[in-house]
Amino acid sequence: MVEYRMPREMRWSLVFTAAFLGIYLAAVVPSVFFRHDDWWILGNAVRYIPTEPGFLWSSELYHDGKPLVWFFRPGFKLGTYLFFQLFGFQYAAWIAIGVLATACALLLGYACVRRVASPTAGFWFVAAASGSWLAHFGSVAWMGEGMMNIPQLLLLLSCTWAFLKAADNRWWILPSIAALVLALGFKESSLFHLLLLAGILVAEKPFEGWSWGQRARFFLPYAVLGAAYLVARLGWMPVNPSYLPHYTVARIARSFVMAVGPTVLAMGLWWGMGGPAARAWTAWKRRLAYLPFLAASLSVYLGHGFFSPGWYLVLTWSLLLVFAFGGVPAGLPARRVARFGVALTVLSVGFLLWRLDRVGWWHWKTAQTEFFETLRRAPSDLENITVRNCYSAAYPNLPFERVVANAEGVRQIWYLLHGRAIQADVGPCTLAVNASPSHLVIDWGLR
Repeated sequence: MVEYRMPREMRWSLVFTAAFLGIYLAAVVPSVFFRHDDWWILGNAVRYIPTEPGFLWSSELYHDGKPLVWFFRPGFKLGTYLFFQLFGFQYAAWIAIGVLATACALLLGYACVRRVASPTAGFWFVAAASGSWLAHFGSVAWMGEGMMNIPQLLLLLSCTWAFLKAADNRWWILPSIAALVLALGFKESSLFHLLLLAGILVAEKPFEGWSWGQRARFFLPYAVLGAAYLVARLGWMPVNPSYLPHYTVARIARSFVMAVGPTVLAMGLWWGMGGPAARAWTAWKRRLAYLPFLAASLSVYLGHGFFSPGWYLVLTWSLLLVFAFGGVPAGLPARRVARFGVALTVLSVGFLLWRLDRVGWWHWKTAQTEFFETLRRAPSDLENITVRNCYSAAYPNLPFERVVANAEGVRQIWYLLHGRAIQADVGPCTLAVNASPSHLVIDWGLR
């Protein structure tokens, strides 16, 4: 009987994954509640999936009872609906499952990198990905982002792992494609993963020695899937008009820096701490095969006037995966990689805490739950709700819409609590409103 000995690097990977789980479950999960777009998305899913079968397969969400073009994300809509049936308003359960799924994604990433490179490189990926808090915090702590990005990440890494296994057994192409199809149901940007897979096919060891004909035949099912999806998505479904970019030098530069920031921080810290790069020129020549993936991924962010924190997750982890494939030499002491992971975590968390403190994040859950309870206790025969933004002196630029919800979110909260529609408005503190038994007026400010 052959005794199995777990590689030291895998034991370290489990330690870092356990630490990731522990910090989130102890410090973050108890500190968050539904906010912002969560209510809009949740209300749409709960309200329209049971009553309008076509809603699940449309690229629309309802705003004040009228359909608006959004994105084609049936998996996200269905997942939101099912989670509400299971957990209701218990937000901690929503987020805890997201944390567990992200931890599983860390270990899947380790398995992918180990298969391509080495256990050392696999541990480096776990240390870099778990330590890049700027990349995963927005998705893990915010259901409106996490219900899209975390399943997408887990499915794309599953797709990649099966893709690598298929180098030895072609039957693994089937679960690989199945995972990619499911990922497309959570977010359209999963299509760009085909370019990452193409880069792996060209650059990485499992496919060394293959002729270009072999590679083309192997990739053909993925190419057919991608072409069919692209034709269906762009040919039959409208594109969200609010996400059209406006290109200026400043916007392009800002979007680029934001998009690659966590990756540059991780790689810069690694090299700054003396971390070597494997076979420098040979390794980096192979990395050029991933440029189409990088270009396509960045194209959807450049030119936008904002950068959602959830956008970091899949892009950052994909770039770290690519670097780990060829940029981390085998045989490095595990403690050296561990020191890098700890340093990255401390640096990322320190910056994140500073950012959260600036916007009073520690007070958000109290404000969110107080508003929620106010609506829960309100008479169910109300006809109007008006929220007036009365900014506090401590946070003069932090509006109700950012912390709690916009007017549509208020309407959705009311529907979820009382099962009926209501008129809701959000305005300035000076807005003149006549309160009455049928009209609830709330003066809001973050304390």
